[in-house]
Amino acid sequence: MKYPEYVDAEDRIIVADKNGKRRREVRVTCPNCRRERYVRAEKIHTGLRENTFTGLCHSCYARHSSDRCKNQRGKRNPFWKGGKHIDSCGYILCTVQPSHRFFCMANRANEISEHRLVMAEHLGRPLSRKEHCHHIDGNRLNNHIDNLALMTSSNHSRFENLLNHGKVERKDVLDYVLERK
Repeated sequence: MKYPEYVDAEDRIIVADKNGKRRREVRVTCPNCRRERYVRAEKIHTGLRENTFTGLCHSCYARHSSDRCKNQRGKRNPFWKGGKHIDSCGYILCTVQPSHRFFCMANRANEISEHRLVMAEHLGRPLSRKEHCHHIDGNRLNNHIDNLALMTSSNHSRFENLLNHGKVERKDVLDYVLERK
């Protein structure tokens, strides 16, 4: 097997992992910064499939890939996922551009919660910070307009407290609604 010039196939070591499995590692010199490290021999395999091993160390590879995508923002970036993602609370966030008509509702990262965006588009106006958009069935991923109800922040917190203590049911949401569909 022929290795690239940055691989020293003569300098090999055998390493055992925590399960006791043994594997061969060979010394590799980063072609960019000339730092040496040991890499598993299987990663350098130059067989029938296309070889994707560059020999770059972690820091040089990270610098290389960030330079490659630096000027590719939005849809042109190869890591673009459609402008939507789920936040830590379980809500879908949508990325909007400054030219979007409801951009005034966006946070610092130019994102709007999808359920608020759906309600704003249904009403034809941006929502204020004191207006809360409630999911009737409790599913934060179901952002269909039939599942959303607009409430004031005080009514929303009152309803959620009563719901958490078992004093009301989800179907009683209509008593607290400011506007629905």
